[in-house]
Parts: sequence; structure tokens; C-alpha cells
Amino acid sequence: MKLGRALPLVQMHKAESDLVVAAASILARDEFVRRLRKMGDQYQFTFPKGAVQVIGAGKEFVSKHGKEALPMVAKMHFRTSFQVLGLPVPERPKFSFNNKRNPS
Repeated sequence: MKLGRALPLVQMHKAESDLVVAAASILARDEFVRRLRKMGDQYQFTFPKGAVQVIGAGKEFVSKHGKEALPMVAKMHFRTSFQVLGLPVPERPKFSFNNKRNPS
């Protein structure tokens, strides 16, 4: 594909009613679960698949493997990682519809 080529972007509700999107979703979920299991085997730890138990599991992981290992299994720029480590959670950036990061 040539650089700069314009492609149409289609966004829709219930996109998984399209067979291709549904197949991609199934493959992505399978890969997610496979890698989560592999990471769990590596650290001898059961990582939760959902968001509800993440902070508790993160604290348990840190107590077992140390905070130095957390960047190997977590996104450190996420607010949850700050909570797991007991650090002050940074403020959320202000949302703006004009999509300008540095307003003049």
C-alpha cells in the first residue's frame, strides 16, 4: 500500500455482526487468553481476565514478585498501576472536542 493513500474508515455499532469482524474478535480474544496463560505460567500467577480484580491481583503480584517485575506485566502509564503501587494517581487530562493538545 502506498503511503498517504486515503482509506475509508467505517465505524458502526454491533460491528461483530459482520463475519470478518467477528472472526477477528475471536482470534484476538484467543491470542489474549493464550498470552495471559503463558505469562501466568512464567510467573506462577493467575492473572485476571477482567478489570474488576485487577488492583487486588496487582498488589498480590507485587508482593510475590516485587515492584520491579510489574512493568513486565502491566502498563505503567495506566492509573491502575499507580494504585497498585500505592502512588498518587495523576490527574486525568482535560478532554476537549477540538483535539488540540496545547491550546494557544
